[in-house]
Amino acid sequence: FIPIVSANGPASGTATSNGNRLLAYALSGGGGGHGAPEGGNPGAIGGAGLMAVFSGPISAPFSQPYSIGAGGTGGAGQFMSVAGNGNPGGATNVANFLAINGGTGANTFTPMNTEAAGTISTGAPISPYSSANIKHFLDPSLGNGGLGGNKGISGGRGNNGQEGQPGALFLFDNTGS
Repeated sequence: FIPIVSANGPASGTATSNGNRLLAYALSGGGGGHGAPEGGNPGAIGGAGLMAVFSGPISAPFSQPYSIGAGGTGGAGQFMSVAGNGNPGGATNVANFLAINGGTGANTFTPMNTEAAGTISTGAPISPYSSANIKHFLDPSLGNGGLGGNKGISGGRGNNGQEGQPGALFLFDNTGS
C-alpha cells in the first residue's frame, strides 16, 4: 500500500487511485468547549472526534471527493449571564467509502462533563476507536474536544471555550510494488 492522501483538517480534495483496494485511517473533528461565565466554573469539554480504520475494494479508476473535519468552535464566555455552547466538530469523509461524524459541542458549563464522541455514519470499519485510545498512533492533539473556558478574571468577562482539534485522513491504495 502507498499513500495517496495524508492531511489534517480542515481540508478537502479528490482522492484518485488506479488500485483495487483502499485502506484509510480517518479521524473526525473534536467538538468545541463550553464558555465560562464571568467568575464561574470552567465550561465542559467538547466531544472527541472518532478514529476508525477502513479497508475495502474499489473499482479503478477511482476518483472521489474527500473532506476532513475542522474542530468545532468554542462557546463564548459571558459577563453576568449564561455562557455559550460549543459547536460540533466537522465530519471526515471519502464519498462512497467512509464517513465519520465529529464530536458534539459542549452544551453545559458543568466542568467535569465531557460531550459525546463522534460516530461512524457510513462505511464498514475494521474497528472504531475513540481518539483517547489512539494517542500513541497519531498526533495527540488531533480530534480532541475543546476544553471549556476557565474562570473569568476578576472584573472581566468569562473565557471562551477552546476550539476542538481538527480531524485527519490517511488514505492508501494497493498500487505499490
